[in-house]
Amino acid sequence: MKELISSNDVVFLSFTQDLLYQEGIEFTLLDQNMSLMEGSVGILPRRLMVDEDCFDEASALLEESLAEIEGSSNGNMDAANRDISLANDLSVSYGEDVTDDEFLGGALKIYQSKSGFRSGIDAVLLAASVPSSVSSSGQASSNLRVLEAGCGAGVVSLAVAKRNDGAFVEGIEIEQVNVDLAQKNILRNGLEERVQVHLGDLCDPITKLEILGLKRNSYDFVLANPPFYNEGETRVSSNPLRLRARRALVDDLENWVRFMTAMAAPKGVFSMIHRAERLDDLFKLLNGRFGGLRVLPVYSKANAAANRVLIQGVKGSRAPLKLLPGLTLHDESGGYVPEIKALCESLGAVEGPLAGLFS
Repeated sequence: MKELISSNDVVFLSFTQDLLYQEGIEFTLLDQNMSLMEGSVGILPRRLMVDEDCFDEASALLEESLAEIEGSSNGNMDAANRDISLANDLSVSYGEDVTDDEFLGGALKIYQSKSGFRSGIDAVLLAASVPSSVSSSGQASSNLRVLEAGCGAGVVSLAVAKRNDGAFVEGIEIEQVNVDLAQKNILRNGLEERVQVHLGDLCDPITKLEILGLKRNSYDFVLANPPFYNEGETRVSSNPLRLRARRALVDDLENWVRFMTAMAAPKGVFSMIHRAERLDDLFKLLNGRFGGLRVLPVYSKANAAANRVLIQGVKGSRAPLKLLPGLTLHDESGGYVPEIKALCESLGAVEGPLAGLFS
């Protein structure tokens, strides 16, 4: 193996890994664990290695790509230049099809597709399933390694990092345009030291995913808001990104659970939001993988049937299942109830039924 680059710039490292991945050039990221242990100081570089036979091809590819982005081949991309480059890339990919949204009371600023899949309250709930820096019990939660499957534009991953300043978060996403959005959102929220997004397919063999830098059996929390609908269950969208995000293949949920099981550390926590009617499928898939399940029904309004569930479990646990008190989102006028409004507008500790996930 030969060193292609050595850098402590996680955005540049992610950019280069995605570039090599798209061209089928295998690589290995060294010193990843040391850099994460270091925290947010950003002084320990990581080395991106490629086979010697592929080195010349990889070098030429990187040089050409950087030249296209910034009009030169010197490879010195400061944060401002990267921000402009990503904005230009997004303009090419989306045109005017991007909205500028705020989450967590404006603490998190997000670009996301106007017509593709859009994150909302489900993302806020899923992010809140990871303890914040000061949990409801008053105990600090730090040095967490978190992985989000199918991270889209990065709302959940970034919200977790915003709510917990000791969390290091990685995401994997199959759509290049979403990875571009996520990288842009990482930069604009100043979280490039603690959030990284990989372009890849979670259905790929784990050995292939490890080339991206993912590490099996190493994450304290694995999160997912997977596609909700099997083919034919809902009206077909004309937007391919929205269609992929909403439609699941028959065996797709099993692939997500298998991936999350492989990536979770021993005693690591699985957390997923899904449709209530998929609970039976989830129980079967989680059996023997995650135990100590906690199921939080989510109601749109009081006296309505639950249309969502937030389910959480611990890898290898044999503890019994707990059905938590339900969480109601809206009052009679259609607005959020006070505890949901507070969750959407602050970085504070989670209260109410959601806090039962951590007890």
